[in-house]
Amino acid sequence: MNLGNNYGKQGQYAEAESRIRQALAVFQNSYGNEHPRTANALTNLGKVLYYQQDYSTALSLLEEAHTVHRELLGDTHINVAISAHWVGKVYDAQGMHDKALDALTFAYDVFETTYTSENRRLADVQIALGTCLTHQQRYDEAEPLLHQGYETLAAAPYAQPDQKQEAREALVALYTAWGKSDQAATYQN
Repeated sequence: MNLGNNYGKQGQYAEAESRIRQALAVFQNSYGNEHPRTANALTNLGKVLYYQQDYSTALSLLEEAHTVHRELLGDTHINVAISAHWVGKVYDAQGMHDKALDALTFAYDVFETTYTSENRRLADVQIALGTCLTHQQRYDEAEPLLHQGYETLAAAPYAQPDQKQEAREALVALYTAWGKSDQAATYQN
C-alpha cells in the first residue's frame, strides 16, 4: 500500500489506484472488511479517486472507511479524523457544503487536540475547512484558518509542493470571492 501512496503523491493516480486496490484485496482476504488496515486502504483508495474526480466512488469508500474506523477505534482516534477529513473534502467538491462543514469540523477538532500547530495534517484540514467556509461565503471565519494552514505549510520543509500550491490557491479563491483583489494578488504566482 505504501507504494500505491507514493505513486499517488507523484500524481501517478492510475498506478496508485492499481497498487492500492491490490493491497485492499489482500487486507480484505486477510483481515476481513471490519479491520483498521482494510479501512486505511479504503481511505487511501478514496483519496486517489478524489484526485481523479471520481467523487461518487470516493465518497462511498471514504464513508465506509469512516464507519469502520469509528466503530472499531472510537471518535477521537486519528484514523477516524483522517477519513472524516477526506469525506468532508469530497462533500465540498460535490457542493454539499453543510455536510462538508460537519465532517471537516469533526476532523479539525480531533486534529487540533492531537497535533501541534505546526503539523501538516492539521494544516491540511485547516485549508479544507477554510475552503468550505469560503464556498459558504463565511469569509471572516475562513481567513484565519487558511492563513494558519498556509503559514504552516509554507514554513514546513516536509510539505509537498502541491500542498503549498493548494493553500495559496485557497487564499486566492477566498480573497477573489470576498472582493479583495489586492490581497488575492499577494498569493498568486
